[in-house]
Amino acid sequence: MLDTALRYRLVTRDMAKTLETTSKDPQVKRESAHFLERMKNITSVDEFVNDFQVFNYAMRAMGLNDMAYAKGFMKKALNEGVDDPKSFANKLTDKRFKHFVEEFSYLRTGGIKGQTSLVTEATHTQEQVTAQKNKDNYFVSVLKMFIPNNYSIGSTEFDYAKKTKIWSNILGDPVLKQNIQDIARMPAEMRRQSLDKQIDFLDKKLNLNDLTKSFKVEDMLQSMRAEKTKAIQDKLIAGQQKVVDKYLKQTLELNEGAENEGVRLALYFKRKIPELLPSQKTLDDPKISQKVKDNWAYEILADPALYKFVRTTINMPDKMVGGNVDKQAAHILKKLKVEDLITPKALEKTITRFTSMFDINNNIGVAPTVSLFSNPGFGINPSTLAQFNSLKLGG
Repeated sequence: MLDTALRYRLVTRDMAKTLETTSKDPQVKRESAHFLERMKNITSVDEFVNDFQVFNYAMRAMGLNDMAYAKGFMKKALNEGVDDPKSFANKLTDKRFKHFVEEFSYLRTGGIKGQTSLVTEATHTQEQVTAQKNKDNYFVSVLKMFIPNNYSIGSTEFDYAKKTKIWSNILGDPVLKQNIQDIARMPAEMRRQSLDKQIDFLDKKLNLNDLTKSFKVEDMLQSMRAEKTKAIQDKLIAGQQKVVDKYLKQTLELNEGAENEGVRLALYFKRKIPELLPSQKTLDDPKISQKVKDNWAYEILADPALYKFVRTTINMPDKMVGGNVDKQAAHILKKLKVEDLITPKALEKTITRFTSMFDINNNIGVAPTVSLFSNPGFGINPSTLAQFNSLKLGG
């Protein structure tokens, strides 16, 4: 078996290529394609959790494959969400559950298909459909009140002033403003601009005469909501690719761990530690307590894999392992600084330190490539080796 440091370097030398190779594995490819396709159509937490293949894929992707059996537990976490600080997922020490719930929060409201701006009988209750229809009728009716019948515009200053006044009145009404901005596809940045700039934008996008015709306004509303719905759903579908990317990394780590646990721990630590460390801005802010800045050490203690990596790296005394949490955290903070982890170069140096300690602790020999240049007391005679090196090979 290759030593941990060498195998880790081989895997991470071109991580993009390594992950691409993992993604092309026939089984991984099938599982990923199935997950992406099914997630478009799953419409509830129950359907998600009860789909064995999809649920297990998601659990592995989020690093929770060891909890895939706990369906009732996961249903409770997903159904309660994370909006309430007292929700089930928020109260759990292991933040992986909170991250999982955040990733799949849309399942509580109908899945990807349920994220829609279109209120139809297929996706909403009859009461919701009626309420939306009443709102639209109100919008159309009030809009007509602001625009004179058979409105037309010429090129005189009077006509321009009249038109500006109409747009100004429409934007001054909260009910009309939101819908008219949406119909015109007004960007968020433009909505923060002055009234004059918004009026110029609307005047270029919409025709006041069209806004007096009910059927045209209703078509505009439906078209706008259809576009919004597509944008929302496309974003969620794209987000599922991120889940696939996480699955590939988890699969790579599991495969490597089957051969050498040290490589898996190193890959996992490299992936997870940036999520836990305080930002430089946080570190430099004197108003933020040291307890908050040091919280990453406690996060490590709560994660068995990270804990094992750090214990090995700093050679934590056995008598301390599993003891007082505050004492362990203080020891980690003393032996391992944020500066040892916060930059890619520093992080790789810490990982090298870990791989060396891991091999020593587990009696893993040096790499074959290194042994070629060692002198174990047998093999090629040094003088013979010198003669061989002096040869000029080739034609």
